[in-house]
Amino acid sequence: MSTLSSDVRHPLATKQGWASFVAQINPEPPRLLPDADWQQLTSFERDLYNEARQDYHSALLLVATPDIKKVIHTGTKLVINNRGKQLGRRGLIVSGASGTGKSTSITQLGKKFQIELERRSPGVTDRIPVVYIVVPPDATPKMLATEMAIFLGLPVATRDSPQSVAHNVATVMRRVGTGMVLVDEIHRLDLTTRQGKNASDQLKYFFDTISATFVYAGLDLHENGMFSGVRGRQIAGRFIPVDTSPFTYRTAQDKTDWAKLVAARDCKKNGVTPDQGDAPDDHDD
Repeated sequence: MSTLSSDVRHPLATKQGWASFVAQINPEPPRLLPDADWQQLTSFERDLYNEARQDYHSALLLVATPDIKKVIHTGTKLVINNRGKQLGRRGLIVSGASGTGKSTSITQLGKKFQIELERRSPGVTDRIPVVYIVVPPDATPKMLATEMAIFLGLPVATRDSPQSVAHNVATVMRRVGTGMVLVDEIHRLDLTTRQGKNASDQLKYFFDTISATFVYAGLDLHENGMFSGVRGRQIAGRFIPVDTSPFTYRTAQDKTDWAKLVAARDCKKNGVTPDQGDAPDDHDD
């Protein structure tokens, strides 16, 4: 039976929060008490018991839908293709409606990348394999660079210029071996405005100066002009698009996919490894 945790929960877009996310393991279900034992609990003990059950159910297991699998598979191939390249690298851009798993899929991709990297070369303590940021509303170049600096734990002063912040961020990311940069809520960049164009150019600077695989995710990017104009065409040429959609139960293929997911979960529950590819085994965040 668990008690309230006093640990500070850091946002995912921080080094500490990301490290906690990568270290997460599947929760153990709390023991279900027989009715007679439950009746003997005090009011406080019942609160703790119910809280433990609620904590477990709030950490729902991730359902590896075909879209999530596609994002992880495509991103993993990109990492291999980009390895050792400074020029000619390509990124991944994930677009779809709200609630279709965009953020979930890119963070699972980043988690998979970091875990595999640490398995291949364990014991490296000064490495930051993945940087994850969320684009702020009305983002400026300095705001984007600052978000990355915050993740890295770098101080940023009000008087610092956007160029100096960006330069410091790029220098540190190269030094700590950052191999993947996740940029969420990319639809907040309005490429029809000067500020949005400048912010897009800031991301391009990082893309060009850091030998990493860049992954963007945003809401309905085909409709908001993300691929229009000079900068949009440049993004379209450098990034492989993957679209996400609701996981429905209408077609024969939908029903087959659902049956595979249920079978995969049953196998994992019984300690059997299904032949389902690289399905993530973690929590929906």
